[in-house]
Amino acid sequence: MASATIAYRHIAGSHCESTAMRNWLAHLGIELSEELCLGIGCGLGFTYFRMPGMPHFLVMGRGDDLEFHLADNLGLILEMHKPGGRDPWIPVKELLDAGEPVLVDVDVRHLEYIRRSDSWPEGVGFGGHKVMLVGYDEEAGVAYAHDYAWWDRLTIPLADLAAARLAAGGVTEPEGKWYTLSRPRGLEPDLPRAVRSALAGTAHRLLHPWDKFHGLPAIRGLMEELPLWPRLLGEERARTSARLAYIMFDVAGTGRGCFRRIYGRFLLEAAPLVDEPELEALGRHYLQLAKLWSQLSAMLREAGEGRPCPVFEGKAGSLLAEIARGETEGASRLEEVVSGWI
Repeated sequence: MASATIAYRHIAGSHCESTAMRNWLAHLGIELSEELCLGIGCGLGFTYFRMPGMPHFLVMGRGDDLEFHLADNLGLILEMHKPGGRDPWIPVKELLDAGEPVLVDVDVRHLEYIRRSDSWPEGVGFGGHKVMLVGYDEEAGVAYAHDYAWWDRLTIPLADLAAARLAAGGVTEPEGKWYTLSRPRGLEPDLPRAVRSALAGTAHRLLHPWDKFHGLPAIRGLMEELPLWPRLLGEERARTSARLAYIMFDVAGTGRGCFRRIYGRFLLEAAPLVDEPELEALGRHYLQLAKLWSQLSAMLREAGEGRPCPVFEGKAGSLLAEIARGETEGASRLEEVVSGWI
């Protein structure tokens, strides 16, 4: 086929993966809020990755593998595929021809509409973004897609899509990956069980991560090292890292407040599902944490624009300490709630 278009309902949201999964689940007949999708997907987390020679440091307030945790907790089957030397467009085209929407990984620097909207730093690669493909027209040389913040269907040149899917050199690389999702016949997800499983997984990953680059150790490391970035990276690279941190905390698909605002809303929605009032109090705690992260993000924006920054001048110690304490308290209280179910 030279063209295909899938009837697909898209509702814009706050984050690329939780929005895509919410709409994909609805396509399969499972209606959940984006907040539930992010929370059941163990979406609260933290990454602070830095290594010698990196052009900039990577920071992110979300947990890894949201889509896999969400599918597993709901009893769905999500599979990730790699091209393995094959043209990565061919299997995606075959799925679209069969009427199946396809989730793909892309590097944002090759998508013009994202560069315009998020003020993404020129030349900085990030291949962890996801878009949902819902059609194509090879004669016109375009693919049709939905992305989290855009209500209308997007038209992406096939050449740009290919470049975005195979981009190299970023902190994360898309590697041509695509995803398929299926619902076992007769499955009705057990939401209370899914929420409890997700909360247990989230608490464990925050408090007991597999390395120092994730969870609470990463948050504490960032709060200790942020004032040192100009010395560790040099002034120019520190500005680039600060601008990226501002974008990753408060602009590019976080729901504001380093994902803490959307997670707080998840906890408020989850509390009655599992009959646990403490989750309501925790939800309010994370909503307050979101405000603190936004304050920090505003300071990092100033640094990224070359203006004086209280963080780099050693004048934001109380804010950094308050965030670290609040994150430790939130994760510990979450673990206490979970331990009461065992």
